Amino acid sequence: MTLDQGMRYFCNVFKSGAKVLITTTFSKPKVNRGAKEGKFYENNLSLEPFSFPQGTCVATHPEHEKDLTCTYDLTEAWVQTFILSKC
Repeated sequence: MTLDQGMRYFCNVFKSGAKVLITTTFSKPKVNRGAKEGKFYENNLSLEPFSFPQGTCVATHPEHEKDLTCTYDLTEAWVQTFILSKC
């Protein structure tokens, strides 16, 4: 998924009226570099272009990779700011 596709995905989720988001992220990348469509990349949702606040996270696959599964409260003000500035 490209970064643009990722942004469109989150815009659609946030506009849907969902109250909670559960998703994975990686904490190590210092810059998000999107992949070609259909390819994998380690995204860090706390960095641009996403800039999510700190969620409640747990290690997803500690024996295999360093991804985290995080929950985000989509009723918080940052979601409306995201929609207005990025969607």
